[in-house]
Amino acid sequence: MGKFQVHFEFENGQKDYAIIEHNHLNNAVARLRKDKWVKDESSGMYYNFEKVTKFSVEEYKG
Repeated sequence: MGKFQVHFEFENGQKDYAIIEHNHLNNAVARLRKDKWVKDESSGMYYNFEKVTKFSVEEYKG
């Protein structure tokens, strides 16, 4: 499993990021497009992606 950093922006302009685990970058992006809730693997916090207007994904280098 690889780790990916997701930067996203909500409808209200608030920006945040999460670390997710997935087997491939393309699969991670597909999951973000279909799942309503996304869990940040580093904090355990869940984000409601129905409220996200845009996001980007990159390999986590932490």
